[in-house]
Amino acid sequence: MREIAVFAKAPVAGRVKTRLIPQLGSDGAAALQARLIELTLAKACAVDGARVCLWLDGGEYAAPPAVEVARQRGADLGAKMAHAFATTLARARACVLIGTD
Repeated sequence: MREIAVFAKAPVAGRVKTRLIPQLGSDGAAALQARLIELTLAKACAVDGARVCLWLDGGEYAAPPAVEVARQRGADLGAKMAHAFATTLARARACVLIGTD
């Protein structure tokens, strides 16, 4: 099986897209993040024969039923990515990791 690992921060106001808060406000920035996650998951789910897992950092997100949700673990982005790859490759023969933006 192939798997697409989607990395994202949960769309929590004040914690995501912080450089855009002056233009969008904290709620607007969180809404943008939620939309980016939605679009990325839709594209990933359209890949034939690939399982999709959303690796979330903080907070919650109501992913579609076909998408597994897992927590990012690690001290920094590199460690979080290494953990996601190790976990994914223990159950899949191939993995690609993508971000939402």
